[in-house]
Amino acid sequence: MKPSRLTAWMLAVLLLLCGAVLPTQAANDPGEDLAAFNPVLTGVADQCRAATVGIVIPGGSMGSGVIINKDGLVLTAAHVLPEAGGDVVIVLSDGRQVAGKALGVNRKIDSGMAQITDPMADGSTYPTAPVADSDTTWEGDWCIAFGHGGGVQTDRPAPMRLGRVLHVTSASKPIRWLTTDCTVISGDSGGPLFDLHGNVIGIHSNIGMSVLVNRHVPISAYHAQWDDLATAGKEVTIAPQPKAPLIPGLDTLPDTIEREIARRLNDNDEQLKQRLEELRDENGRIELSPEQAAELLGRDDLIEEVRAYQEKLAERQQRTEEIENVGDGNATEKQPSGVSKQSELTRLMLLEKKRERMLDSIAEDLRKTHGKIAPHVLARFEPSVSAAGANTVEIISRGKVVALGTIVREDGYIVTKASELAGPARVRIGEQELMARVVNGNGPNDLAMLKVDADNLTPVRWASETPALGSLLVVPGADQRPLAMAVVSVDARVIPQGVNNVRVEPPAKPFLGVAGLQADVEKSGVHVGSVEKESGAAKAGMQKGDLITRIDDEAIDSVAKLIERVQNARVGDTLEFTVQRGEETLELEATLGKRPAPPKPKAQDPSKSAAQVYSARGGKLSQRRTDFPLAIAHDAVIWAPQIGGPVLNTDGQAIGINIARYGRTTTYALPAEHAKQAIKQMMQGR
Repeated sequence: MKPSRLTAWMLAVLLLLCGAVLPTQAANDPGEDLAAFNPVLTGVADQCRAATVGIVIPGGSMGSGVIINKDGLVLTAAHVLPEAGGDVVIVLSDGRQVAGKALGVNRKIDSGMAQITDPMADGSTYPTAPVADSDTTWEGDWCIAFGHGGGVQTDRPAPMRLGRVLHVTSASKPIRWLTTDCTVISGDSGGPLFDLHGNVIGIHSNIGMSVLVNRHVPISAYHAQWDDLATAGKEVTIAPQPKAPLIPGLDTLPDTIEREIARRLNDNDEQLKQRLEELRDENGRIELSPEQAAELLGRDDLIEEVRAYQEKLAERQQRTEEIENVGDGNATEKQPSGVSKQSELTRLMLLEKKRERMLDSIAEDLRKTHGKIAPHVLARFEPSVSAAGANTVEIISRGKVVALGTIVREDGYIVTKASELAGPARVRIGEQELMARVVNGNGPNDLAMLKVDADNLTPVRWASETPALGSLLVVPGADQRPLAMAVVSVDARVIPQGVNNVRVEPPAKPFLGVAGLQADVEKSGVHVGSVEKESGAAKAGMQKGDLITRIDDEAIDSVAKLIERVQNARVGDTLEFTVQRGEETLELEATLGKRPAPPKPKAQDPSKSAAQVYSARGGKLSQRRTDFPLAIAHDAVIWAPQIGGPVLNTDGQAIGINIARYGRTTTYALPAEHAKQAIKQMMQGR
């Protein structure tokens, strides 16, 4: 870590322990004003995307990274990179490919750096993102994720996703994570997590089973080992040195509770500060019991619950003693039996477990409060949904809700996702269910036009402007409440059937064309077991049974040395082999060719891939997810039965119709103008 950052962190700790006020994180919470929040997101979106890059190992895997200085230094995850010092290809945000090398990696905590080795062709500098100082992120902060989810693609830039920080591992722990509900998936690994100012606060590392649990390496882990990670070929094998807890004693609590108390102190909660000082012992430590932690966080309900449980256990113990003492006139002098002693131990154990669960309950409730789907967060979008009116309905087929629908005319015309319909359909509008007729469809857009016998319905109001990257969106439910929030992840584009990943072929490897090699210790050479037809060895006249003793001027006395000598050459190089054939010594010149490509692996069922398994955690994906003429990508976490309704801007206008739940990170919506044209065609042909 740079000395200035370390000094600043230590000063922050001293200020907090001494009761001084630190700067609050209010700038990272837009409050209730969505109109003010929207330009914050759209204002940083393009800069953040420009600095986000793809990282491709030639012939192998791919991930993401972020450029953090004009010389092309890239932060990424260790598992994205090859061995330290290995070659990579960096794919810039505009699609250009430049050469790069892995620098240092720490696979224990999944941090790593790479360096772009090609200068910009036009002499300019690379787009960059600033790096945040260490430990500036708090639970509940809003954050932005970029990365190449699903792999670096030729026809799609890095998508944007919005979320909140759910949890930050305490600095006193050696392995630290930021946990957020910014959805990420394979291919995003190594990509940047930004704060609302566009500063890099973390790097994507791995995901949880839940769609809304995603883990990132905090930027503090990079600061702590910066010089090592920036060193070419450096393999770091230890985690950063843990720091002292902000408040001694609080580190005995679950991380989430410790961080919440520290955050409230950071926000200058004077009552909390005073209560903690009252609990500080003569050694300066603050040891909090579960009950005290609940009291500090205003959870009197849990305290009462534990007290009631304690009384219940005490009553049970009393009944045990009464049963044991029945008929004994000297019950008051009788020593407790073995049963009574065991009962008391069990009671204490159960009570302690209950107290531990109290802490777990507080921590879980805090995590839910921090999330972007928390009720108080979605409530901010209620005015937007109310302004739109009741234009969203449920589509029922075979007795269950299979999709949502969008009212497009007041006289009963509704559009929905066609491929989810199976047989006759009914439409639920408020408390009323009506039979629906399919009057037309639009195959390319997977739309169906339904007609119900109803009047005075509320048709959708279409937005007149195309939303910019990062624009806030809300998906309304049929109950006229916000179902999910989102941002525009990728502008409208053609959605192909397949995924068009960038392909970078590995450099050609030299090939001699001999196999079945066996060292001969006595004769100091290597026997040839077979010679590949049309190979460089065959063309040079090499035969089965030949004993290779030298390559150029180097003695060859082992198979490993022969292989190393060939591999260190290049395709097209000519090597001189000294070969013993019976009693004859030959000098053969062999030109190295290209190693034949390995056979292609057997095609796998994509529906059974790890990405698809993780994508479907939490709900059902749409049956038809691709092959649309035009669609906007956004990050609302909704599932197949919630597709078909509108997606709104903060003014309550529809920017499109949700048409597919694609995967863990992506929902597709037909843009407003495109949807209107499709609806017009269906109305004309009904």
